[in-house]
Amino acid sequence: MGTCAGAVTACSSGGTPTPAATGFHPADVQRTIDNDLPRSFPGLRVGPAHCPADLDAEPDKPGACAITVEGVPVRVRVDRADGGRFTVSSDQAVIPVGRLEASLQPAVSAKGGQSYAVDCGDEAVEVFDPPGTMTCVATPAHGAAVRLAVTVSDKKGSYTFQPEQDS
Repeated sequence: MGTCAGAVTACSSGGTPTPAATGFHPADVQRTIDNDLPRSFPGLRVGPAHCPADLDAEPDKPGACAITVEGVPVRVRVDRADGGRFTVSSDQAVIPVGRLEASLQPAVSAKGGQSYAVDCGDEAVEVFDPPGTMTCVATPAHGAAVRLAVTVSDKKGSYTFQPEQDS
């Protein structure tokens, strides 16, 4: 197997500007995050937002809050926009593992010339700053299992995979 590419529907949000009062009030930002970002993670459990009390994003210096997706912490970027508004967006790649496995399975099977089952672990999601690499195991209908290095290149979930090299 060589290197292959694909995309899993990862979860991220670009954010729509939301009016903010003079200065940032963490409770307003938290409410916006709680209202807007869960739609970015369909089918996944999203916990309430937490923002620091001194949150004050500046034009070239974003602030940060946090949520959890399936219990895993996710950084949320808070940017000041024009007119005293702000935007919020997921600042990391949030990869639903089941969706990644489902996306990888036909690509690995096509590349390997036989049916493969793909297992990327027991976690519901993987969260990291892209690019990031995770390991999956592809088990063929006949033959030995192959460890795959899956590199996710962006927040959208674009990925490449290749067999891990023996060290």
